[in-house]
Amino acid sequence: MRVFRLLLPFLLLTGCSVKFDYFGSLGSVQLITPAPNSHLPANSIISATGTCNPNGQTVVLSGSLVGLNVYNTSCLANGTFNENITITTSGNGYFLNVTQSSNGQILSYDALNISTHDHCGSIAMQACAASGTGNPSDPYGISNISCLQEIQSSLSCDYELLNNIDATITNTWNSGAGFIPIGSFGNEFTGNFDGQGFRITNLFINYTGGGNVEVGLFGSTSLSTISDVKLINVDIFGNSGGLRGVAAVVGWAQNTTLNRVAVTGQLTGGDNIGSLVGRANNLIINDSYSQANVNELPGVTSRIGGLIGGFSDQVDINNSYYSGTVTSAGVYQVGGLAASFDNAGSINNSFMAGTLTQTSGNAGALLGYAANPVDITNVHWFLYSGLALTVGSGTPNTNDSTSQATVNYFHVQSNAPTDIWDFTNIWNVVDENLPILR
Repeated sequence: MRVFRLLLPFLLLTGCSVKFDYFGSLGSVQLITPAPNSHLPANSIISATGTCNPNGQTVVLSGSLVGLNVYNTSCLANGTFNENITITTSGNGYFLNVTQSSNGQILSYDALNISTHDHCGSIAMQACAASGTGNPSDPYGISNISCLQEIQSSLSCDYELLNNIDATITNTWNSGAGFIPIGSFGNEFTGNFDGQGFRITNLFINYTGGGNVEVGLFGSTSLSTISDVKLINVDIFGNSGGLRGVAAVVGWAQNTTLNRVAVTGQLTGGDNIGSLVGRANNLIINDSYSQANVNELPGVTSRIGGLIGGFSDQVDINNSYYSGTVTSAGVYQVGGLAASFDNAGSINNSFMAGTLTQTSGNAGALLGYAANPVDITNVHWFLYSGLALTVGSGTPNTNDSTSQATVNYFHVQSNAPTDIWDFTNIWNVVDENLPILR
């Protein structure tokens, strides 16, 4: 019996290079990985190829690969075989035995290659995704509302929409509670989500349980980027004054960036309410807008804003606008773009073309409250009766910003601030209305 050793210098696993040794005897190969942290990860794919005897017809793969007892594949007419096998759990020291059903051995196994293409997340996520492995260079492709909900099982993976998604059925889910927000405080969504310009329509969330929760498509995010998605005609409700955030996109966003996101519909909540983000710590919003109406529950003292509710630490809003109605029942903090800046932040090249029902107290056309000076540069707002303040309470550093007498001012692309927006690649104007994302 001939025994020899094959050395494969490098095998890429999840961004790191690991050395592997192969030991074989005839049709058997043992894969040994160095301890302690270079084992094959769960959901890796073993790609087995080699030469075989076409007369043998069937190549039998077996061994100590978890989830693999006996696996049959065909010997092709050209005398080769090629098969992918998924390892369902992590480990090391795997064996892969390769034989042919008719003659007991393959002609050559020195052509055998074992490589991994790591899959991120749960087996259920892999099963429902239309494409991809969930990694940054190969995100899972989401093509239906059920698979969008399944992201909850795999919060650290990367995703992209493959088409528009009709979420109307969510108004029948979970005994009337609707869609379950993806991620929560302490168990945040930490991946990235690319909508590729597609729409999610008629998303329904009806949270009535009270307590400290986060409500939105994403309940809570951390170190995430959400880009190029349009949430159309949302219907979102979250009660109780203890909520960490109610929004269409993210209930509570931490170290998160939103790029080119749009929202329409209606939202109602008990505290920290905004159409894009309910509450945020370290947030950047670029080239986004909302035309959704934002409503505060009666009898609740809360922070409520057109784009963002309450937040602290650095928050920057760039090239964005709000054009819905903010309805406030209380007198705490109400702003056309955001309820409050609890720490540093800025608003740049943006506008507010909506309305607020509260025009006194901590109510401002742009911000309800600023604990520290906030930089407001080239920001314009619709001036309607009773509300002339940019910030209800606090001191803004305002530059090149002013009110406008009519909403029609913002329909003209050549007017500030939209005169410096990108209408070639990002924004579009249809029938002289407010700008929309392409």
